[in-house]
Amino acid sequence: MAEGRYGCMRGFCLLYLVFSVFFFTSSGHAEAGAVPDVGMVTLLKGKVTYWNDNAGQVQADAVNFMKIRKEDQFRLEADACIGLVFFSSGRRETWEGPVHFKLRDTEGNLVQGKSPRVNHLPAPAVREIRRISPLVDPSRIHRSGYEQSRGTREKTPMHTQFRSDTLDADEKEALAAARQVYAQLRGFSEPEDTGPELYLFNILSDYDQYAEMDRLIGVMQAKQANREGTEGLREWLNERYNAWLKLQQ
Repeated sequence: MAEGRYGCMRGFCLLYLVFSVFFFTSSGHAEAGAVPDVGMVTLLKGKVTYWNDNAGQVQADAVNFMKIRKEDQFRLEADACIGLVFFSSGRRETWEGPVHFKLRDTEGNLVQGKSPRVNHLPAPAVREIRRISPLVDPSRIHRSGYEQSRGTREKTPMHTQFRSDTLDADEKEALAAARQVYAQLRGFSEPEDTGPELYLFNILSDYDQYAEMDRLIGVMQAKQANREGTEGLREWLNERYNAWLKLQQ
């Protein structure tokens, strides 16, 4: 793969977008209560409410892919389930209702009910999930009425089929290793958990593997009834793909 092509800018472009979105999202959060994010939701089933007394967050329905903060409290109904990933520790917790718990920096603290199932994600997986989390995070809308201003963007054609960039031997080897990690993550994750797909999606984006990225969005949507976060990811994928196509001409 020749140097100077769009491929050499893949990681930079994604990082620029992620950190740009993260900056505005974090600014809004600071205004809402200056409480840092400690992780995110990657699994959600049933009725789950959350609130944060210190940040002035009133009770609201939890949504998949939302960021979580220290002192957030969650209450799950009897048939509900939530999966959380903590960024600093890699700790992954799966809570089943009925339960009430409160978050610390690196873990949840049981208030009433039963303790969660716990495992730990490998550091590379946590890093990739954290890196992509601003693209799917709906908490900028659900937190204290704050909504990020996206501005007016140029409309681009929507695609139903995607091509992917050609890979050299080293890139194929790197993706093969990433798929092995993905398979391991799926092996010990709940069937509805989208963390493994978020991890692999971000790796694939560094190599312009659009067809497989589109397939992973479909997998995530099949796992979750609420598609708000994944629809935003699909929109980003389409815009990124259109930019890539222009550079192939």
